[in-house]
Amino acid sequence: MTSFRFHITLLLTIGLVFAVDFSQAADITTNKSGDWNAPSTWKGGTVPSPNDNVTIRAKVTLSSNQSCASLTVATDGTLNITTSSTLTINGDFSNSGTFSAGTGTVIFSGGNFSNSGTFSEGNGTVIFSGSIAKSIT
Repeated sequence: MTSFRFHITLLLTIGLVFAVDFSQAADITTNKSGDWNAPSTWKGGTVPSPNDNVTIRAKVTLSSNQSCASLTVATDGTLNITTSSTLTINGDFSNSGTFSAGTGTVIFSGGNFSNSGTFSEGNGTVIFSGSIAKSIT
């Protein structure tokens, strides 16, 4: 009976190890101007995933639904949402460049909002959601 319990415990432990998601957020920065979905826009050729911290240092166009862990638009950066797409930012947002919601939707679902650049809602929609307190500067 002890051997049986040991084997069950061992199998459950192994199962938990393989069930854990070991993916971590990456810091993704623009390589050059281009579309958010184009690998050539990003250093390393990796399009940002929902878990990534994104820094924009060039002119980027977003034309499909995307999300990221955090977003920084640097002084030399521009982000334009050109269609009725949605960008969801799950953490901090910092803009010292140019940000335009265009005709899209931007959802700030967590973290702080800091803007020292140009922020335009255009004809789009800007939503602050989530249950945590946010600081808007």
